[in-house]
Amino acid sequence: MTKLIVPPKLVERGVSAQNLVKSIASGDQSTLYSIFETFTPKIGFSEAFTEPLQKWVDVGNFGVLRMSAGTGVRHLGVDLEGELGEPVFNINDGTVRFAGALPNYGNTVIIDHGLGIFSGYLHLSEIKVNLNSKVKKGQIIGLVGSTGDYTLAPHLHFTVKILGASIDPKRFLDLVNQFIK
Repeated sequence: MTKLIVPPKLVERGVSAQNLVKSIASGDQSTLYSIFETFTPKIGFSEAFTEPLQKWVDVGNFGVLRMSAGTGVRHLGVDLEGELGEPVFNINDGTVRFAGALPNYGNTVIIDHGLGIFSGYLHLSEIKVNLNSKVKKGQIIGLVGSTGDYTLAPHLHFTVKILGASIDPKRFLDLVNQFIK
């Protein structure tokens, strides 16, 4: 468990930890879960997966419960260290199912890889793909940023969902790549 930190820009607006958690659940998460619930029966990739940044430096572990004042939120992705404007790469072939701004998660891209597998890239400074476009493994889909209310510094929040369930992205990449060469 770690402390749920309300970003200073939200504290200045009088937002509490409880209000932040409610805003995330009813807004950003609600929007994204409707996407993650869809199922594309066709597999969208044929090669091993790659990482979303040139180097993997985990600064926010998967699954950690962030708590403050009796309320909390589970961290259902990993935060990867990145420099503002650093390219973010698509981890494998797929179709862009969301490319837009969310109040708390900022500029966000969600890619459908087929068979219920999705990858998500949050807090981007720029989005470099369009909704419903086909994207290739290794393609630049955005740039590292610090957009959205729920961010403290430039980084990439990277998430993987399978059939709507959150999966540790690093374990997913390592495990799947053992079977796909």
